[in-house]
Amino acid sequence: MGNQSKPSAIFLLGPTASGKTRWAIEIIDKFPKTFELISVDSVQVYKGCNVGSGKPDQDTLKKYPHYLIDHCSVSEIYNVKKELEKEINNFISTEIEWVPLNSVKISKEKNEDLINFFETLEDDDDVQNIYSNAKLSN
Repeated sequence: MGNQSKPSAIFLLGPTASGKTRWAIEIIDKFPKTFELISVDSVQVYKGCNVGSGKPDQDTLKKYPHYLIDHCSVSEIYNVKKELEKEINNFISTEIEWVPLNSVKISKEKNEDLINFFETLEDDDDVQNIYSNAKLSN
């Protein structure tokens, strides 16, 4: 976290029933009024989808409110970005940004091969974004 006094977000990722809610509650208890809980589960957002979703029980939700649990019906098309911007108005951005923690220097000889590879990927209709930590040589 460097010299920041607190992180802007903490993400808890893992499979269903792996303890994410328990960890989130521990964080909330240790740092009251610092964080809000936002569920980004693909099933928990829907009302009525309770079996196998690992939703927190009603007592837990009352004590530790979560955004985006039981938010819409299964007949609605759900857009996370739109809902986050509507529900939580102090976001700077709802875009995901990939920032590498390190870089890999690519030799001059391999620069062209890597650039050609990226261009080939970009031409593929199924590829939406390309991220790399390659540092190309001049």
